[in-house]
Parts: sequence; C-alpha cells; structure tokens
Amino acid sequence: MCRMRYRVLFFICLFFMEASKAMTSLPSQTDPCANAALASGTTFYCQFSHRDSVLNKFPTYRYLAAVEVYLRITTTPYITSITPSYFIDQLQERNKLFLIRNGSLANLEKAFSKYKEDLNKLKQLTLALGVPLEATKRDYRALTGEQICDWSLLRQKRKALWKSFRLFKQELSVAYETEVVLLGQYLHNRRLFEVLNSLANLDGSALPIYVCARPALFDSEPHLQHLSGLVVLSRQAGLFSSDTPSIRRDHPNFVGRPRALAVFVEIGSSGSILSHEYGHLYYLYHHWEAYTEYMEKMGHRYEIGGHGPGDGSGLAAELAEEGKMPDLSMPWAYRPSWNSGIEPISVAVEGEE
Repeated sequence: MCRMRYRVLFFICLFFMEASKAMTSLPSQTDPCANAALASGTTFYCQFSHRDSVLNKFPTYRYLAAVEVYLRITTTPYITSITPSYFIDQLQERNKLFLIRNGSLANLEKAFSKYKEDLNKLKQLTLALGVPLEATKRDYRALTGEQICDWSLLRQKRKALWKSFRLFKQELSVAYETEVVLLGQYLHNRRLFEVLNSLANLDGSALPIYVCARPALFDSEPHLQHLSGLVVLSRQAGLFSSDTPSIRRDHPNFVGRPRALAVFVEIGSSGSILSHEYGHLYYLYHHWEAYTEYMEKMGHRYEIGGHGPGDGSGLAAELAEEGKMPDLSMPWAYRPSWNSGIEPISVAVEGEE
C-alpha cells in the first residue's frame, strides 16, 4: 500500500442512529414566546438530570429553548425577533471560550446577514411606495402618480427575501441541532470534553475542534447511510489540520478548517455518539505516527472506521461512548479517578478561527 494513502485519516463511527429528532418545522416567532422559552430554559434540559449550576457553565444553554420556540412558530420573514441575534452572540462567545466549537456558526452568520439585508431592501421599497410590507398586487394597482413602479421589482425583492429567509431558517436549525449534540456530549463525558478542549497543535498553538451536525452524512452513498459520525484530520507541514489538498480532493463534502480538527455527526445524535467520535480523535491525536504505520501494516485487512480486532482507536471510542476516559497508552484501562471531582475548563482564545 502506498504510504501517502494514509496521510489523511477518515474515521467513520459505525453507529446506527438511536432516534431521528428531525426538525420538521423551521424558524421562528415573535419575542413573547421566545422570551417565555428563555425563562423556562431550566426545564428545557431537565431530561439530562443535571443541576442548573452544571448546565449554566455551557454558555448557550439558556438560549436553546428560545431558539426551539423560534424555529417552531415563525413561518414568515416579516416577523422579526431578537432571539436569533442573541443566539448568534452566544455562539460567538462560546467559540471564543472553548476550543470545541460549533462548526455551523459561520454559515449561520452569513445566512442571517443576507436575510436581514433582503428584509431591509424590501422595507425601504415598500416604505417609499407607501404600501404595506406584505403588499399584494391589489395594493400595487391602487398606486398612482409618482408612486407607480414596476410590480415585478417588488415581487423580485419579495422572492429574494423568502429565499434568504428559508436558507437562514435551515442554517439556524443546523446550528441549533449542533449545539444540542455538543451539550449532550458535555454532560455525557465531561472529562473527555475538558481534555479535548485544551489540545495544542504540534507548534504549541491552540488546536480547535469544529463540530457540525448534518441532516445526512452520506445521502449520495446508500451503503453508508446507516453511519452517523466521522472524524476528519490530517497532517500538513508538520501540523494537524482538517483542510488539506488531499482532503479537498478525496473528501470534498467533509472539509474542515486549516490548523483545526473536524467532527461531523448526524442531526439527532446523542452525547454518547459524539463522545465515541471524540474517543477516536483523542487516540489519533496521541498516536498519529503509530496508527498510520498500523494502517499500512494491515493493508486490505484494515477495517475502515477503526473498529477492527485490537484496533486502539476503536477501543478508545468504545470507552468514550460508555462515558469513560480512555488511558493514553495500552492496555486501555478505565481510570475511575479521572471521572470524579471535575471542574470545567475554559480556554480563552481570541477570535473564532
């Protein structure tokens, strides 16, 4: 086997989805409902059976209920709410405090900005014409004199607004679902979260991990549709990265970030599934050279996904899935002391990148 074939490690978690938590309803409603959800944020995650003091250490916790309400009851781009802005602000803050970051934030910011821009353009036009924001063709026909304009212009701007609104709703839903999975993992295996949240790249710089939930990971590959998670990492110029020429060539749908790692999971994944992926990542980070040599030695006998007999990556992932902290070296032994007396660690890093 060619050695370079294994310079990109593309690990797939061999998991079936436990449940589909599909977001069938997309974005948002007015602030009274959203604010009510903010006030009841504690009950939103009572399913986790954790005290509020633990949940509050996760910056976006109290905003998730509001976003859920916003996604469920807002069906028109003409109703505005402060909820998306607050949620984006909290995601930005979270991505500064933690190295484990919501990888959907950049797309959400872009989509929200476009939606607001299109809404403002339509507002300006309808204000100049003296017609309602949701003006119909009947309203248009009532225009006289200098107010008359081409109806197609108003229709065009409204069409653009609805298009950007639908995209924004989609990106907000993905960012929300990603944050739910991140919180689930944080509560399922906090020790592993804290360890991965403090990784350094090979040059001593911080090593972010971007996590993103998707509706389907392998929608174009039916034989892989039962899989629900994967980790993407490689080495380029002596540094870990999830965005290299080889990844862009061989896995364009799963390109991460330069000088950062990437994890993809399906929407609705549990905290244990994301912990499983973190287990793979944890092992590979500490055993990169040894594992690439192991893959070469195994050749065609190597099982994609790292779950072959005696595969250290798979063993670490299974321990992590169980909520245990893998040891750094073989034999893989559960260290109970690592799972007690845990205090969350925040890593202050300026900027998102």
